[in-house]
Amino acid sequence: MFFDPATNTAFGNLGWVDHGALWCWDVATAREHRVAIPDARHLGVRHHAEGLLRLVHHGEEAVASVRSCADPEAELTGLYCDRGGWRFRGDSALWGDPLALLMMSASGRTDLLLVDGPAGTIRNLDLSWYNDESYDLGYQGLVDCLALPGHGLVVVSVQRSSELIIIDPDRNAAVASIPLTGSGGNPVLRLWSDTEFLASDYDSLCLVDRVSLTARCSGVLQPAASPNTNQFTGDYDFRGSTCVVARPFSGDVLRLRVEDFSVTGRAPVPGQPLSVCMTSERSFLTRDWQTGKLEVGQFE
Repeated sequence: MFFDPATNTAFGNLGWVDHGALWCWDVATAREHRVAIPDARHLGVRHHAEGLLRLVHHGEEAVASVRSCADPEAELTGLYCDRGGWRFRGDSALWGDPLALLMMSASGRTDLLLVDGPAGTIRNLDLSWYNDESYDLGYQGLVDCLALPGHGLVVVSVQRSSELIIIDPDRNAAVASIPLTGSGGNPVLRLWSDTEFLASDYDSLCLVDRVSLTARCSGVLQPAASPNTNQFTGDYDFRGSTCVVARPFSGDVLRLRVEDFSVTGRAPVPGQPLSVCMTSERSFLTRDWQTGKLEVGQFE
């Protein structure tokens, strides 16, 4: 889930609640609505650039699209698979600087794509390192990926793994790995600065140096249940040097200072908040894990 200040709207998708529709919340009117995405059964939603959002939707076919936050029903540019290869639809320049995407091919295989909008190129990167000797392929899917601007590298995370894989597109090969906390949790990756990116790890959050490829990690942010059952955090979002983390098992949202992961605030939220986005330095939105119900929260 993310918030677009220009339209004063939050966008997201909880698959078991929204299915293949884009969920939208107008903060000014406190109204929600959904935009049906044709033929989509599963939908991923990300902020793409100022005023733009990016969708990855899987149904009969896998398609990625860039849309305006002001008019999310209209596709501005798309990416689709045709005769075994990936093609642009519309103005490829809108894809921007090199962007990594995980897409399901027509054969059912997951492809790791490096999309360069201005150059008009789509590269299918080698995933031979992701095999049944290194992973349980029925248990550990590919989760997220991130192109590192200025470094020419791509980071990939794997389900139930605390090890990030570094891909060098020039060599088209895995060249390094980055250990996180060891919690074994589905890392979600977000750019933080010119030299760092954030990665979640089940019950913790890590700040990864993109030059040294080392991670500095928080302590456990979502405590285990008694007697010894680990519990995961929900999503995270950030604004400036502040990061917020949803905690579904604690019924609250934590506010952290990313530089040292110190906790600077805690705001109770009804239910089990899973999705979260900041709307200002003090205010945030959450959606409930089970129902998708939205709550508006604020730190004191």
